Amino acid sequence: SVGASLLLSCDVEQVGSLDAAFVAIAEKWGSLDFVVHAIAFSDKSELRGRYADTTRENFVRTMIISCFSFTEVAKRAAALMPAGGAMLTLTYN
Repeated sequence: SVGASLLLSCDVEQVGSLDAAFVAIAEKWGSLDFVVHAIAFSDKSELRGRYADTTRENFVRTMIISCFSFTEVAKRAAALMPAGGAMLTLTYN
């Protein structure tokens, strides 16, 4: 009950989910003026202890979800910004 006219689920690890979300956005509004990327993830069990003990699998998944997803979102959002627009990503500590 956020009062939004459109609420979508999007798994940024799945290209099909990203595509479906942006198809729904295009159908609803046709274009975008801006995008805010506020996504971050890491396995909490990997956030304890020494950084040097981080597994490759968790590191890669963390980068895909937290970082590369912005690139995936930007690719799709740019197609809905024919006159230009703004893209913002947030960082978390």
